Amino acid sequence: MTSGTPTAPHGERRARREPIHRPTETSIRLPSGQHTHAGTEVVHRLVEAVPMGVQVGLDSLGTPLEDIEWIVIDLETTGIGARASITEIGAVRTRDERTVDEFHTLVDPEEPISPRITALTGITTSMVTGAPTIDRAYPDFARWAGLEDKDGHLCEPRSSRVFVAHNAPFDMGFLRRAARSCGHGWPRPPVLDTLTLARVALPRPMVRNHKLQTLASYFQVAPQDQHRALGDARTTVGVLHGLLSLMAPVGVSTLEDVTTVASPVPTRRRHRSGMADSLPRSPGVYRFVDASGAPLYVGSATNLRSRVRSYFTASESRARVRRMLDLAADVLAEPTSTVLEARVNELRSIRTLHPLFNSASTHQDTARWVVRHGDRLEVVPALDVDDAPAALGPYRGTGHATRALDALCATYPVDGSTMLSAAGRIDDLSRPRIDAALRGEHCEVVDALAERMSAASDLENFEAAARWRGELSAYVAGLQRRSSVLPVASARRIVWARHRDEGGWVLHAASWGSLTRTLITPARTSPTPWVDALLEEDPLPEPRVFLAWTTWEEVRLLTDSLLGEGTRLVTWDGPVDLSEPVDSPLSRTQLVDRLDLAHVR
Repeated sequence: MTSGTPTAPHGERRARREPIHRPTETSIRLPSGQHTHAGTEVVHRLVEAVPMGVQVGLDSLGTPLEDIEWIVIDLETTGIGARASITEIGAVRTRDERTVDEFHTLVDPEEPISPRITALTGITTSMVTGAPTIDRAYPDFARWAGLEDKDGHLCEPRSSRVFVAHNAPFDMGFLRRAARSCGHGWPRPPVLDTLTLARVALPRPMVRNHKLQTLASYFQVAPQDQHRALGDARTTVGVLHGLLSLMAPVGVSTLEDVTTVASPVPTRRRHRSGMADSLPRSPGVYRFVDASGAPLYVGSATNLRSRVRSYFTASESRARVRRMLDLAADVLAEPTSTVLEARVNELRSIRTLHPLFNSASTHQDTARWVVRHGDRLEVVPALDVDDAPAALGPYRGTGHATRALDALCATYPVDGSTMLSAAGRIDDLSRPRIDAALRGEHCEVVDALAERMSAASDLENFEAAARWRGELSAYVAGLQRRSSVLPVASARRIVWARHRDEGGWVLHAASWGSLTRTLITPARTSPTPWVDALLEEDPLPEPRVFLAWTTWEEVRLLTDSLLGEGTRLVTWDGPVDLSEPVDSPLSRTQLVDRLDLAHVR
């Protein structure tokens, strides 16, 4: 975790990397004579959400506010436009009105900070010199905030973890663009905007405006460093708690109440939440369909009823999904026994049904590899099974694969020249080294391109440095994908197990990268008969084309399950181990973190 405490502009040169732990009580004291509850608009919106005469079931009561983990953030930037850069990240994790943890780092925007911004924030160019750049700062923050796990994989958004900011579209927009610029995915976490909430709970003339410092003064929040990220994040925590305390007397006690107040759901959409009433609470795949039965959207969930119901609350803010909900006439569900089954069936349904409103996983059959054919390097759309061990990839498209090919071309000479031409011939000396580079058995490509990046930076040729970095990133991304796809997709049969908390075992079987069977054994019984039954089943026939029975997205789900905590491998019938060469570039953890390659999807 990157942390530190803002200091005077001339005394701070580098963000400290030490944890901040300040468990504290947050108290809000309203001045005498001020209102102690929210305005009537709050009451009206709550009444509209649950009309008179409607009986509310336990599933509809919502998540109590004391169970919510709030991630309160604030950013300082070089400006307000999309081309501006982040210069400081501050965040506070709070739960049940107690501060649990804090995060702080300066960020080097790799550009001068204007005098106007320095006058506003106190952050100077010299202060951020030597601080982490965004490709290092964002992964640190993402792991701290629970957007990603310790291995850099995206975490599924949790309804009990909510991100908070004052004017949230500004801060979350910068974080989303930072993730994209680093090659990370964005998990769309639940977000609460205290500015929007304050405009409803404290309408004018109760306060003269809804600026952060005005609200802090109203709630008598202890003064903090203004226009510094961590100071403003702490102030936002006080304002958040003040707003929640203000609305409590009129019945705001759950997260769903808060989101309803901040962003009310249209009545016609809210009344259609009954679509979820008959769905089970098990894992599974759900499918929104229109009046003719045509698929509109496919998703998977750990709890079908809860997930589908969430689409009809204020927490669903995606414009594309809202348009889908207006067209949906019904929801069809396919319960599964495990979450892995649900995720795999979701991918397969998207692949075969082509639902109109899905945007992710819609090009599963589009894959590219970099291979050596004779004395030439090529980008190909398909592989024979025999060629897969010597191929780099898969990549989503030709452009990404071509950048990896260019990384190899820039590293190995041919016919006495200093660079291999994509159309040129590979000499006999380079051929075995290139083959080893495709398999990730040494770091020659990494070292060569890192040297070119450094030389270009020294000459202040930043465009060239960025180009070398992009090619290096593509090369190592291909190695990472190869390591997660090749072993499982090359295995004739894999069986693995995981013990259930309630007793019994979950058994999975896969063949050639395709999930073929899942069984759940009874508690307090030996799983051996079920394992034997799985081993007696015939695997899929050996394909001639690599990934013929599956897609690389499905294979990666299986790999994540195999590498998950608590997994026990029962049998592995495959030629490639889940391991890496000792000198693989993937063993250089700092390099992978720096380039943010393990997260490229």
